[in-house]
Amino acid sequence: MSKKVVVKRTILLIDIILYSIYIAIGYIFINHTKCFNFPVVKNVYLVFFILAMLFIVAHFLNKRYHDYEFLTNALISILSGTYILLLHDLGNINVTIQNAILLFAILMIINKWFNTCRLYNRKNINFFPKMVVTLLLILYGLFTLIILYNRFTSGSFGYLLLGHFFVIIGVISLLEPLFLVIMRSPYVEGYLLKKFKFEEEKPKKKPTRLKEIRKKKPVVKTNKKD
Repeated sequence: MSKKVVVKRTILLIDIILYSIYIAIGYIFINHTKCFNFPVVKNVYLVFFILAMLFIVAHFLNKRYHDYEFLTNALISILSGTYILLLHDLGNINVTIQNAILLFAILMIINKWFNTCRLYNRKNINFFPKMVVTLLLILYGLFTLIILYNRFTSGSFGYLLLGHFFVIIGVISLLEPLFLVIMRSPYVEGYLLKKFKFEEEKPKKKPTRLKEIRKKKPVVKTNKKD
């Protein structure tokens, strides 16, 4: 197995683990009364900070060339967590969570769309799965916006919404590495490359600089007579 194949599989594995954590977090929020006995209200912001840390770790493990999507997601998670941390005591916690979800969803979709356009401009074959996932996230974002417009504030609606939000975002995001696996098929990859004239992303090599060769001074031999 070549080193290139191992690197690609490692990147896909990291993506799958990261998005599976999304689903796990959503499940915990949906069933928080069964999973934990400590007050969840005061710890909601920690989820976003943990996600930020995971995004940063995933970025440095993936080592994708000029790809800062995970780093940007980390910043978005920090902003959302900070919003909840600063405002959860000033009003209804459910409203605060809903606003944080809206902030997180909008910024994440913008980030995903920006990276989709970047891949398209580079004629990168990975544009196709990212485009599909981005469109699904936009549709779900609009659906979430309609729900938030109703401004439900009673009971534990905020936690349920946050839980379902993470589960659905995780499931949709898992489609991207799944599509990348399907595209590794020679038939699918060959068709896309031929049909759309796209190419695989190849890291640019750093230009090599020629070292200056210094001319050696001629050594003059002198015959010393005793």
